[in-house]
Amino acid sequence: MKIESSFSVAAPPDQVFAYLLEVNQVVGCLPGAELSEIVDSQTFRGKLKIKVGAVQVAYQGTARIVDMVEDDTSATVTIEGEGREIGGQVSRRLMGQMGECIGNRLQAAPAGG
Repeated sequence: MKIESSFSVAAPPDQVFAYLLEVNQVVGCLPGAELSEIVDSQTFRGKLKIKVGAVQVAYQGTARIVDMVEDDTSATVTIEGEGREIGGQVSRRLMGQMGECIGNRLQAAPAGG
C-alpha cells in the first residue's frame, strides 16, 4: 500500500522539521497512535490502532529514525518500523519518509516512492 500526502504549513521549514523530530508532538497528530516508550533519541515504541470501515486492527511495535538529511531548502526524515498485531499473528515491517519539507510544503510518502 502506498500512502502519499502533501499540504502547506504556515511556518518556516526549519521550525516544521524540528517539530517532526519531536515524537511527543507528532504522536498527538496521528489518530490511534500511542507512545509507550522513548528508547533513545532515534528509537520509539508504541501502539497504533487503525480502523477502516468495520475492520479495526491494533499494532504494537518499534520505530527508528534511520536517516536525516537537511539543507537550506529541504529536509527529509526516513524511519523504519516493525510491529506485531496485538492479539493476532500478523507482523509488519515498514520504511517510509516521515516528512519532507521543501519551502513551506510538507510531503509524506513511503521511502523510494
